[in-house]
Amino acid sequence: MIKPLAPICFLICLAYSTRGQSQTAREIPLELSRFYQVSSTTPSLKELIDNDVATFPKPRYGWTVYPSEIWYEFPDPMNVRISKIRFYDGMGTAEGKPFKVFVISPGDWKRQLIATFTGNLYNEWVDVPLKTPLAAKYLVIEKGELFPNEMKLYGDFTLYTDPPLPAPVHQTFRHYTGVNGFEWNILTDPSNRDDFGKVVSWKMELVKPLGAFRHYMDWEKLEHTPGKYTFSPTRSGAWDYDALYRALDRTHVEVLVCFKTQADFIMSTYPPKLRDRGNPPARYNSDLSKPASYIEQARAAFQFAARYGRNKAVDPALLKVDTVPQWGPGSAANKPETGLGLIRYIECDNERDKWWQGRVAYQTGREYAANLSAFYDGDQGRLGPGVGVKAADPACKVVIGGIAAAEPDYIRAIIDWCKEFRNGSLCFDVINYHQYANNGGSVQYGEATAGVSPEEGGLAFTADRFLEMSQRYAGGKEVWVTESGYDIHQSSPQKVPAVGKRSVLQTQADWILRTSLLYSRRGISRLFFYQLFDDNPGEPDRFCTTGLADEAAHQRRPALDFLLQANALIGDYTYQSTLSSYPMVDRYTNVNGHTIYVLYMPTHDGKTMHYNLPLPAGLRQVVLHYPAESADRMREERRTVKKGAVSIEVTETPVFVSL
Repeated sequence: MIKPLAPICFLICLAYSTRGQSQTAREIPLELSRFYQVSSTTPSLKELIDNDVATFPKPRYGWTVYPSEIWYEFPDPMNVRISKIRFYDGMGTAEGKPFKVFVISPGDWKRQLIATFTGNLYNEWVDVPLKTPLAAKYLVIEKGELFPNEMKLYGDFTLYTDPPLPAPVHQTFRHYTGVNGFEWNILTDPSNRDDFGKVVSWKMELVKPLGAFRHYMDWEKLEHTPGKYTFSPTRSGAWDYDALYRALDRTHVEVLVCFKTQADFIMSTYPPKLRDRGNPPARYNSDLSKPASYIEQARAAFQFAARYGRNKAVDPALLKVDTVPQWGPGSAANKPETGLGLIRYIECDNERDKWWQGRVAYQTGREYAANLSAFYDGDQGRLGPGVGVKAADPACKVVIGGIAAAEPDYIRAIIDWCKEFRNGSLCFDVINYHQYANNGGSVQYGEATAGVSPEEGGLAFTADRFLEMSQRYAGGKEVWVTESGYDIHQSSPQKVPAVGKRSVLQTQADWILRTSLLYSRRGISRLFFYQLFDDNPGEPDRFCTTGLADEAAHQRRPALDFLLQANALIGDYTYQSTLSSYPMVDRYTNVNGHTIYVLYMPTHDGKTMHYNLPLPAGLRQVVLHYPAESADRMREERRTVKKGAVSIEVTETPVFVSL
């Protein structure tokens, strides 16, 4: 509501605004990129510092966390000392939920409140001086129901410009051909005791040519009964994880184990109406900001890493394997094992920022950091022996659970929590997020009605933001994308359409392969597609028909054909440079210096064009490779080089040119 300013109030505010202010105080520059939101509930903060008093950020109401925090970090070399904060008060009032600003000084994590904005005035500046200037490392804003139209800081500072970032490190193309799946996507049904622990050969053949397998592994499978762990077979489901991981290891497919969901004995602590395996891995009413709340999950992670990691020197007294035969005397029983050397990467849960399930399922970035700290190394050993992945195998890499909102803010909250509570020691080895290209801003569970091409979906922009964040704040940790893909059902909001003369399955194949090429070019370190088989064939819901293969027909779809063929051709090649962005022309080389070019139109409406590819002097002939359906290799065509170039008709399906 609007409250016009009374004359007497104006005099009081004016006197207050000028009292004790240094005439030499300068406006402290604020950069949008240095803000981040601990729980992303405001689309953009740019209006807060855009020097336009007519604009202001608009909070998204009805989200999960209140009060929600916004942080701003000042680089150490700026030596910022704040003496005044200034707000432009536009329309509206905070109605009991004000906008508060705190300062955290260097070397001291204590928050000091310096200003409270209530919006009680109308269309004028409000100055809030500090009695004593404060050195500032962070601003922490407690977001209320109303933003000021502008916020400015004044004081002393040293001008500072961020140094240029190093170029991203590119991996071989094979790193961009991972797939998501479950144990039943590879193993036989364990209900048939005669087939227990056997690999389905035709399923394994689908996975074998790919770069990696992200295994969705439920905590409940390992720890059906508290403190009793099973692996081969599992007490819940009777799956043989030893057989699964050995089969993948034999075929040199890297495994990322996504250690996810609640165990039954954790879920049972929740009220019946709130029970869901996707809730945080902590007992009901636990303090989610404390690492100790996640100790049971972290103990299970220790047992898993002790068995499947590479450390054979784990103390046998710490192993808690349930050796009771699973189906009565004489049947299969678990045996304690250490250092099997089958797993190098473990992911701490999945999409912990699941806002669509409400506060009971959601963890803020700082809450998840506490979870990670327990999972990673038992909160630096403070939770006791036998807790955390690193306590079992220091060489095992912990991957952040893929976040659904593809925003670096969530990761920055984790990093700053580590600075505060772990003395800067990060509790992760790999940054990880999910993004599906669609016409709703490429946001999961947003307002999308259809999938779009990877270029149209802004995947490159998001990748660059994550890579920059990693370089600036996380020491250049690898960044992975562990979910991306398209549905083939034409009623799904993540559907892939038939483009031009291409069918739905052919367009899916084009866009999947171009997604791999895009992330390879940007410098993301690994990519996994969701997923090997459809979850629910024929269902119109999102993510139900994303399969790269047809399980009922026992065969690859064109998308998997294209990935397999690309791996066979350039799996050991690494991106080097881009010659053109329209059409897209990339150059790849292998360790022997051999070059292959990749060309395609980064469009989504069937466009084609001719491109003269310049080639080294003296080259007489090249080979063009065209991805082909239902084949193990691409179709080849030899082409004569004329005047140092070869003319190629470029379409939305990538074509490869080897010299």
